[in-house]
Amino acid sequence: MGHIPQTVSIHLNLFHWDDVILVSGGGGISGGPPTVTPYLWILFFKADGSTLQLTDAFKFAGSPVTVPTPGSHGNLGVKSIQIGQPISIPAAIGQWNAVSIQPIPVAPVFQGTVGHDLPGLFGVVALVMIQGSVPEDAAEKGHAAFNQAVAGALADTISHMERKPDTDAIAAEVQKQVKQAITDAMSALEKLWTVFSPPDASAGSALWYWDQDAIAGSAGAMPISQKIWTDPFGLWVIEGTLSVDPMPVFHSLRLFLQAGRATSVRNFQPTGSVSLRKLMGL
Repeated sequence: MGHIPQTVSIHLNLFHWDDVILVSGGGGISGGPPTVTPYLWILFFKADGSTLQLTDAFKFAGSPVTVPTPGSHGNLGVKSIQIGQPISIPAAIGQWNAVSIQPIPVAPVFQGTVGHDLPGLFGVVALVMIQGSVPEDAAEKGHAAFNQAVAGALADTISHMERKPDTDAIAAEVQKQVKQAITDAMSALEKLWTVFSPPDASAGSALWYWDQDAIAGSAGAMPISQKIWTDPFGLWVIEGTLSVDPMPVFHSLRLFLQAGRATSVRNFQPTGSVSLRKLMGL
């Protein structure tokens, strides 16, 4: 049985600075309790059947979808934070709502070996930045370079998957290539920004990704969290939720009933622990 479309929402809603290595002699990073002015570059993405297909040449045609979010300096709405101070991530940069994830169509010639379709992949990349003396327009040029680097890494990864499609391998390669693209982009930016003292600097990145198999049968909001450590900026944490619309579960159950493989839904209760495969008796 093929995959069915699913609707998901990603909310990154809490950001905090949890730890830092103080310079010898005390006094924080530059005297007094450590304080910094952070901002976030966040980009959502999906690689699914809305823009991709596996062709009869056994390669993916099309490009992933990327959704950048606005702003650099001040986009978290705070001038500075101290260790242990949580701040809310504004919805404009931290939320991607009611996103349809479509199965990736497979050319008929390969459906006997690969399957009718492949699960769509989706996720989010977040880069923690520390504000220095870089002007806002220069920071925004850096933001554009970050978006371009991530989008390019995603597209290159998908287009060069020449062996048998494997979503786990694709996801792992996406993570590897995106991290390298961020490293390369930031290295170039920091060289350009050396004329400013102090320059803006990266405090690390996080990448979350899922495919349709990973969320099959899930419903409601599931917590997500990542810790980011860099020297000298220490430990940062981004928290949020991944929500899956429960309707696909009921859609599958309806098909299940129509196929004559069940007779009652009286006691059916949707839950994040329900396996769609178990529900379908597979």
